[in-house]
Amino acid sequence: MKLRVISNYGTEERTVSENATREQIVHTVDYLDWSGFHQVVLEKPNGDWLDVGGSLDPSDGLSIMYEESGNKHVVAEAPELPEELKHALLGYLAESDDWKQAYGWR
Repeated sequence: MKLRVISNYGTEERTVSENATREQIVHTVDYLDWSGFHQVVLEKPNGDWLDVGGSLDPSDGLSIMYEESGNKHVVAEAPELPEELKHALLGYLAESDDWKQAYGWR
């Protein structure tokens, strides 16, 4: 899966890896300063994706959304910590549904 970071409300974008690893995801999420606005995106070759991000600034908040088979989903209850974003990304990379169940998605 492709791992990308989009920062500063979409004005900066970089590809971290074309074939993301757990270590790259952990490093990427831990490295970012979440007082600023960032999105971390994992994209499958078929076009499905998971986008986690936002800011710890209460005016922005954090969010998790994904697209699967053309259907978009946004988490109803916002995550509070970057650790939750990392958990979702690692679950998505592992192709596990645990991260979905944590937010009430099936």
